[in-house]
Amino acid sequence: MDRSHFSLLVLMGDAPGLASWAIRCDMLRDMTAVDFDALRAALERRLEVVADRDFYARDPAGHLAALQQASAAVDRIAASLPADVDPTLRHYLERQSYVKAVAWLEHPGAHHG
Repeated sequence: MDRSHFSLLVLMGDAPGLASWAIRCDMLRDMTAVDFDALRAALERRLEVVADRDFYARDPAGHLAALQQASAAVDRIAASLPADVDPTLRHYLERQSYVKAVAWLEHPGAHHG
């Protein structure tokens, strides 16, 4: 048994709340930072486009195109995540709860209700 698995077992036995946090940290470590950075950037870009009411008012077609492009980037990156990605993050992405997904990426051990 390697050290990380031993640490996880100790945490699970001693403090179940910490075990969930430790599992998320292991998942984060197993994925490259680039994957999460790209996902976060794509999510933030989509949220920015949605919030840009001035862009929508002056160029609805351009706004729609930008929204479609931003959404496609999120979908592409989300589809490339490993099957064992944290189920909470997967849930947020599937339900398009993008503010919660960004919050999860910033603080993976926190509850985002």
